[in-house]
Amino acid sequence: MIAEYEAKVIELADTVVFDERTARLHMDCSEAATDAQALIAGNTNTAQNQERYKAEHDALVARYDAAKAQLETVSRERQEQIVLKEKTRRFLDILKDISVPLSAFDEQLWQATAELLVVRSAEDVTVIFRSGAKIGVRLENK
Repeated sequence: MIAEYEAKVIELADTVVFDERTARLHMDCSEAATDAQALIAGNTNTAQNQERYKAEHDALVARYDAAKAQLETVSRERQEQIVLKEKTRRFLDILKDISVPLSAFDEQLWQATAELLVVRSAEDVTVIFRSGAKIGVRLENK
């Protein structure tokens, strides 16, 4: 189990996909802004059909806004992955500190590892750990 969490920490540490998408979206924003500035300058210096100008300008603004919104989403997802990596690493450190098999409930371990207990019914419970891992538990009603 520890090896699986170590692999997960390494996987979560890799933000290359986010970084590549961020660079591409920054470039999209920059290109849309540059194109909009050129369009505005052209409209200032040369008489143009204002309906066509407005349509082109609106399209560039929409392109910029879409890229900026995607950039914010990618940035948030990257940060969430970093937070999950840290939670998983802390969870792994706690697991590594356990030197003997548990023979009884350990309240300190529970508090250190469990983040949330979701009770859907008397028989259906889900434990959400600080690492983000979830375990569904079916309880027998006696």
